[in-house]
Amino acid sequence: MEALQVRELTRPEVAAMMKPKVSARQLQEYLNIARKYVPEFNKFNDPNTGRLKGMAKLYECHVPVLQEIRSLAREHTLADIESVFQQRASSKITGGAGGEESAGGVIRMARSFS
Repeated sequence: MEALQVRELTRPEVAAMMKPKVSARQLQEYLNIARKYVPEFNKFNDPNTGRLKGMAKLYECHVPVLQEIRSLAREHTLADIESVFQQRASSKITGGAGGEESAGGVIRMARSFS
């Protein structure tokens, strides 16, 4: 797994890696969700503004979470997806049920919006 983080990627490169591809601007929306609720994306928070930090580096290890958000975005609004990630993050903090770690758990939770 460590080999995944070695190569630094640009935002346009990561956007092109998404299936299906997205614009760099859309990727930024996905990063905004991830930075709020996924601990591995904490470095994307700008402590001064509370917004997305533009200079944070992306690595290959970030791609699976962003792809998960991308996959959910095909069926749900970004607000719904943010709600799913918020629920998952609060479940981890409180130790409550429903905070499944796997992508499948998040997708099952997201499908409950349908």
